[in-house]
Amino acid sequence: MDPIGAIFASIVDVISTPITQRITDVMGTQVQALVVEHQGIQVPYSYQLWKIQPKSVCHSYGNNVEDFSRCTVAAKSMFTEACQHLQKKPSSDWRQTKLQNMYC
Repeated sequence: MDPIGAIFASIVDVISTPITQRITDVMGTQVQALVVEHQGIQVPYSYQLWKIQPKSVCHSYGNNVEDFSRCTVAAKSMFTEACQHLQKKPSSDWRQTKLQNMYC
């Protein structure tokens, strides 16, 4: 799966929760943790209030400098590609606006 598709699949899975959690999803008050494969590397990160938590990016590689470095390079590429993709296809959907703010 391409990186943009993987990101959107992960996000859609996270935000497709029952109606009772709809308000929480829109507000983004709960921490959401994702792991997306990009360039053959698992890139873990979390977001809250529709903002990526910088310290969460690649946190699971913290003790291995080489793997952490590869992960952060892949994460930067993934976030950049996601931003560019979102900017190319403007939409009035609130989720796209939130995602664009988060990845750009």
